[in-house]
Amino acid sequence: MKTPPWVRLVARARGPARLTLIRLWARRLLLPDPPPLPTGIATGQHVLFVCHGNILRSAVAEALFARMAGLGLLPASAVAASGGLHATEGKPADPRGINVAAELGLNLAGHRARRLTGPMVDTADLVVVMDRINEAELISRYRQAAPKTRLLGTFGDDGTPPEIPDPFMGDEEAVRQAFRRIDECLRRLAALIRPLPGSPS
Repeated sequence: MKTPPWVRLVARARGPARLTLIRLWARRLLLPDPPPLPTGIATGQHVLFVCHGNILRSAVAEALFARMAGLGLLPASAVAASGGLHATEGKPADPRGINVAAELGLNLAGHRARRLTGPMVDTADLVVVMDRINEAELISRYRQAAPKTRLLGTFGDDGTPPEIPDPFMGDEEAVRQAFRRIDECLRRLAALIRPLPGSPS
């Protein structure tokens, strides 16, 4: 008999994150979905991207968001940051990520990983995680982040999975697919937090 995906997911979680994952799962079954963006994002737009090591997914998300802001696709006040739940402080971006980011017109060669901290979480108006393990670990450490934490994949096309899996164990093509999906989801996120015509940015 095949093990259900949610059982495999719970088995992957460790320590307090496992109980948090179960609680989040139950909440999604019993309660309506939260609004796409948390209260207050329209005035702050300080977005924190979080993944496991901050050398692939969250690193490119930060760079893409910053470029969108620079191109005027986001309010002038929009700020991006990124961090990893298990990051090695100062570690360079993954070489595969540097190569694929270049295809998107981005330079990740100067990126250095940052380990996630409480002040980083508290400063953010929106915390964007890549997968459910990221989400559970983040909220188990920083419970105050729960109302403003969202999965990046939920900003994608309807019907697509809410998670963007870690491509670290895959090849360069796996990284390419992850980065393309991150780019697509970020474009939709940017459209949500972009001010309406005539409103202050």
